[in-house]
Amino acid sequence: MRCNNIMIKKIITILCIIILLCVTTYYIYKKTTVNIKLETESISHIKITGFGSISLDTDDKTKINTILEYLRSMKCYKNKKHKVHNNSPDINLIMYDENGTIIDRLEIYGDLAEYKGNQYKVFFMSYSNFEKLCKKLNDIK
Repeated sequence: MRCNNIMIKKIITILCIIILLCVTTYYIYKKTTVNIKLETESISHIKITGFGSISLDTDDKTKINTILEYLRSMKCYKNKKHKVHNNSPDINLIMYDENGTIIDRLEIYGDLAEYKGNQYKVFFMSYSNFEKLCKKLNDIK
């Protein structure tokens, strides 16, 4: 009987440690991750270029909002300045106002995003999903 009590206490202790580690990891993740705050009020045109068939050039507000929502959902953390991986971005997103003036730009280099002079480390950027989204939006008339 005494052996069973000791075993139960060990199991409870191990479970408490595992739960504590999970809660701590989740807290650190939530505390350090950010979403890139894209300023969207005056965007009336958007142009996306990238490798593969990542391409979109539209002034349709619904398409613009779909792209911006996708980008806002990207989880990343603020990064110190690092040298970018290559000279040209994998994805280049240019936002224009109603006069055709460039008002904003987001560039993604692999797992590194640059926006308004800040660098962000992107946790997960699925180029194939982004490519599918652009293709889907291009197919909508």
